[in-house]
Amino acid sequence: KGSVVGQTILDSADVNAVTFTGSTGTGKRVAAASIEHNRRFQLEQGGKNPLVVLDDADLNVAVESVVNSAFFS
Repeated sequence: KGSVVGQTILDSADVNAVTFTGSTGTGKRVAAASIEHNRRFQLEQGGKNPLVVLDDADLNVAVESVVNSAFFS
C-alpha cells in the first residue's frame, strides 16, 4: 500500500531527500516529516504538468513544451 511504503520512506534515517507529487494534505505530511529529519524535499501539489528544465536544454523547445502542456494536456 502506498501510504505504508511512503511512511516507511519518510521515517527512514537513510533517506537524504524526498520528491513528492500529489495531494496537498499528503504534501504537508511529507514536508513535516522531512523537516523533522532535516532532509531536503520537493513538492508538487494540486497542480499538473511538472517540468524540469536542465542547464543544457534548448530553451525554445522547453518554452514550447511548457505552453503545450499548460493548454493541451
